[in-house]
Amino acid sequence: MDDYAPVVAGLERDIDQVEATVFSGAAAPTERIYALRREATGFYRAVHPLLGVTGSVERMVDKKLRHYLRDVRDHLLLVDEEVAAQRDLLGAILEANMAVISVDQTNVSVQQNATVEQLTVLATVFLPLTFVTLGLGGLSLMGLPPSGGFSAKWLMLRASVASGQWIWSAPVLVGGLLAAGYVYRILTPALGDGEITLKSPPQRGREVIALALVLIALALGFMPPGFFDFIEIGRPLAAGRPA
Repeated sequence: MDDYAPVVAGLERDIDQVEATVFSGAAAPTERIYALRREATGFYRAVHPLLGVTGSVERMVDKKLRHYLRDVRDHLLLVDEEVAAQRDLLGAILEANMAVISVDQTNVSVQQNATVEQLTVLATVFLPLTFVTLGLGGLSLMGLPPSGGFSAKWLMLRASVASGQWIWSAPVLVGGLLAAGYVYRILTPALGDGEITLKSPPQRGREVIALALVLIALALGFMPPGFFDFIEIGRPLAAGRPA
């Protein structure tokens, strides 16, 4: 019976360590708690049946030996009660550890939700400006009026027709169609019902610069035809210069 005391003391030390870890607010390894609980349960199953055996033997032996058997039974009863208490304590520690893990998971979820909210705010602020810039710039890339792209394509088409070089009209028209497909492919998700997630928010300064260039391109579309006469400057001199 005296050999049971070191086992009980060893369990007590391990349980104190795990308990201190859990109730300090940190999660302890769940496997360690389960292992200690299995050890305590196995020890309890080995000790508890001996109480009935010693009780029966105590009643059958001579009265002179009953004192010794009673002492053995008292030791067994003490060990049985301690191991049972340790097993119950490990159950409470396991529940507390699961609560700590649940709190940690909740904190992680709260942080993730906060991150999602920040990304949502960024998307609310940046996405409209990004897609407005791309949409307005797409008008100029496609050559739709009113835009500087339309004016440039119109001048190129008129020059190709006037010079009889019709073949240059095809790249201008095909380029406008390809630009339309490219812009449509980018803007379609923004106009749909699906959620858009930014991998990294664009820099506001760069967006402002791009928007300024787009507005300039649109402003060129409202210029009168005489505004583009400056392109003709130097053509007579260049035409009359010998090769």
